[in-house]
Amino acid sequence: MIQSIGGIVYQIINNEPIFFIMKRRAMSGKIEWVAPKGKIENNEKPEFTCVREISEETKMDINLLSIKTKLEGEVELKSMNFGKGTIDKTINYYLVEYAGTPDSVTVIDEEGLTGMYKRCTLKDIMTLVPYKDLRAVFREAYDYLDKKNQRQKIFESIDIK
Repeated sequence: MIQSIGGIVYQIINNEPIFFIMKRRAMSGKIEWVAPKGKIENNEKPEFTCVREISEETKMDINLLSIKTKLEGEVELKSMNFGKGTIDKTINYYLVEYAGTPDSVTVIDEEGLTGMYKRCTLKDIMTLVPYKDLRAVFREAYDYLDKKNQRQKIFESIDIK
């Protein structure tokens, strides 16, 4: 089983989480929208794999990436065979805030990536991302951010005098 780590990257714009996705060529030959991800190298910590892979694939400054939480959902690819042998892969995700500017993002055009990316709402994610498991991870990320926002609103509404 190959273990990969990915990042659900977001920014809050006008009180709405905006997520980052990028296009890649799947082993099947399809072009699809996905989140950044990659393999754990040399026994590194999963959190480091997460921000390293995001930075490598998007040129986002690693110092402007902040992990908020580990997400429970995962994507499992079982017995995939596209002419390169059979593989089983599990991808776990972290929710990662990006504090940089969108114009500083450059997706690489290698490792199956096409160099194209999008910043979009959860509604967009639900129509663009082909994997049901990955859409569920984005939904979990959105729900986490929504609950955090609701807690903040409650806290701000308390009159302490």
